[in-house]
Amino acid sequence: MKKQEKPIVSINLDYILRECCPEKTRDEVKNYLIEQNREMLHQAFGYQKRNHSDYFACYLTLYKSDDNTSYSLRSSYSEFVNRLTIILNCQNPENLPIINSLLDVRFANSLEELKRVKTEEELKEKFPHIYDDFYRGREKLRELEERKTKEGNTAEIKELEHQYYAWGIRKGFKNFITTQVKMYERYALEREKYKELVLDNDYNEFIRENLDQERLFLLVNNTLLNTFESSAYNRKTMEAYFHPVELSLAYYKINPAITIIDDNDQEVSYNSLKQRIKDIRQNIGLTTNLLEWVLVPEKPLDLDTVKAQKKARSQKMTPSRYKELQRRGMMRQQFYERSNCQRKLQGVLKDHGYAAYIFPNGQVMLDREYNETAVSSASGNASFLVPAKDFLELSKMDKQELRSNPKVKAFNHNDTWEQRVSKYLDQQGTIEEQEEAKILIKKIKEGKY
Repeated sequence: MKKQEKPIVSINLDYILRECCPEKTRDEVKNYLIEQNREMLHQAFGYQKRNHSDYFACYLTLYKSDDNTSYSLRSSYSEFVNRLTIILNCQNPENLPIINSLLDVRFANSLEELKRVKTEEELKEKFPHIYDDFYRGREKLRELEERKTKEGNTAEIKELEHQYYAWGIRKGFKNFITTQVKMYERYALEREKYKELVLDNDYNEFIRENLDQERLFLLVNNTLLNTFESSAYNRKTMEAYFHPVELSLAYYKINPAITIIDDNDQEVSYNSLKQRIKDIRQNIGLTTNLLEWVLVPEKPLDLDTVKAQKKARSQKMTPSRYKELQRRGMMRQQFYERSNCQRKLQGVLKDHGYAAYIFPNGQVMLDREYNETAVSSASGNASFLVPAKDFLELSKMDKQELRSNPKVKAFNHNDTWEQRVSKYLDQQGTIEEQEEAKILIKKIKEGKY
């Protein structure tokens, strides 16, 4: 796996195959992916556990590069860990993320509990999934015994007996428990071995050859949007789930007649995804209290409009205008970098490029953030100084409203800009104003605004 890639979302394998794979090849494709996962389990742990190798292969995980230019589908390590917690009956009752060290403790405690199991009834009560494994394994061995009388002890039967715990079951219940403890100790406490194999093996080439790419495009982007809409709207979720879809729809056009049916029985098409993007943008623009930063334009622009405006501006820009904007942009950027700003907030709607700088004296500067690769970002005609205690309310306003508000000071961007804003930002501020800056930072960190 490329170092810059990271997992984004897990997708049910049956859902992928149902919508993106021809029916006549579905079983073949699924069996291939299950077998690949089974081989990784065998490489990592030395077990070819047939019963649960299917159970561990129910999902694929989508990985993306940090620059949103490449994606990979792999076996799902997160689902592997989740299912281990279910099998060992140590899932987190609060349904909260668990750090690895704490998960190790949970697994170790469950394994100790498994060691103390003495009867089938106790196993069924405390570890129902392992009991089901025992029951099915015992039934399978009876079938294999019948086959032996007809076919002899073939290599295939020997292999199947091995995969269904023949040694442990035939030696008695106590030995079966011993084999299970050893196996799950390896699965749980050495799981990083499996993770490394997952990260080294993607299914991209196989998927390109066997799945409908346009339908997969719809499925992946629909899954990302569903995940975003079920999450808290903030910068992290925007970057993980919303912006990748926005970029994909902006740069890749597929046949609008192609559709899929999602898990909610809703029809999904290229045009329906684009409409959802517009709807989400509008909702975000109207509910700034849900954002991790808050200076959002009153009417967010779609990507096509933004690109057209950028193109028009670049065509009108003369060399002297370019140099002037570059100079002003660098001046502002360097000023903020050497200032005593306590916390910088970036706008979730990155196309609009706004930032907020919180200063220790209880003042917040709202300004357009300079982008060296797009000097037109220095063309904003003013920055706005607002009190930290009023930031959350004032930052919902547009520029005209900010200029007319008595609590706000506007500073036009010219050659005396730095001198004029420094007069206010260098002030110490009252104790109350300093405290308001801390309170604002705490609110934003905790999402309580």
